[in-house]
Amino acid sequence: MSNAPPEKTQLAELTLRDIANAGADLHEFAAVVPFTLDGNGQRAYIPTSVLRYYNPKVKLEPKDIRYLDPDFFEARIRDIGANPAAKPYQRDVSTATPAYGSFVWLRVPLEGGSYYDVTPTEAQKLMMLLTTTDKHLMIAADVYPPDIVNYLSKVFQLTVPVVQGMLRTFRQKGFIWQNDRGEWLFNQDLFRRGEITRRESTKAEQSGFRYVKMYFSSIAQMYRTESMNLGLKYLLPMLPYLHKDFNVFCLNPFQDDPFLVAPLTAARLCAAGGYERSGYGELTNLYYNQVIRTSKGTETIMTRLKEPFHGLPVGSIMLNPRVFYTGNKVIAAELEPLFLVRKRGKYKKRRKKTENF
Repeated sequence: MSNAPPEKTQLAELTLRDIANAGADLHEFAAVVPFTLDGNGQRAYIPTSVLRYYNPKVKLEPKDIRYLDPDFFEARIRDIGANPAAKPYQRDVSTATPAYGSFVWLRVPLEGGSYYDVTPTEAQKLMMLLTTTDKHLMIAADVYPPDIVNYLSKVFQLTVPVVQGMLRTFRQKGFIWQNDRGEWLFNQDLFRRGEITRRESTKAEQSGFRYVKMYFSSIAQMYRTESMNLGLKYLLPMLPYLHKDFNVFCLNPFQDDPFLVAPLTAARLCAAGGYERSGYGELTNLYYNQVIRTSKGTETIMTRLKEPFHGLPVGSIMLNPRVFYTGNKVIAAELEPLFLVRKRGKYKKRRKKTENF
């Protein structure tokens, strides 16, 4: 290629080799600039170092610069070329939520980490304990107060002393409290049931956090399945990177344009969750391969995109909306097939054999 300023269509044909020859670092996050390809309205991404290599006089405004994991660079360019007639994504603004059963709202910090000061093991128990609450956030509401500890011992499959220690720890942290009748309830300043209004959501963001739904059925299944216990421990610190609509783990979870969300790699996601072992594949393989039972069939906890989805590149890591979700039911319906492993079968009722008299 010549050093003359290239056309935009030429830029879209750059290969990883061209990028390497331009001196771009393919192993670290590279600054990129989005631009629109002529004729189809799709965006492509080129590292700024490459743009300057082919046009040293290129000028970039700070607002135009984004950060993108270069692992996804080639996939994005190929995706654009594979479907030149694709239309830009139009966000669905419906407020109707999916019907995934009982849920509770958790607080998730905007800047990363976990809102609740808990260890991975405590996080696992906290989420499971929340699944035993009613609409008033009362723990085991149908159980006589003196029998609650024994009941929780069976639910958690732990000894009575361990359950007592768990309740004592969560009480000291301000998560739960006990009323005069001996009933245990969760702190409604930290956890919520019901619906969150737009005003409450805006106020929360101004305070440095947002609300994310946690669905009871999926969490309980993960806790009760020994092979999925590990995965449950590291989910809370990953939630700040969960996109508000697509449930993809990314650097820009509030970005409406899916081309600008910058998905996280598996290594970075596991590090964000606090899983610091070098063999992070153990954790990701668990998320990709272990399944939960749903009304549609069996579904994985997470998935990696095998083909582009509304501008999200191949390889993006997504969380099943039946576990944690904040979007609407229209987008959730599009996400569900991505996690489906086997559809729910249809069974014929067996007819009772009748004797001939």
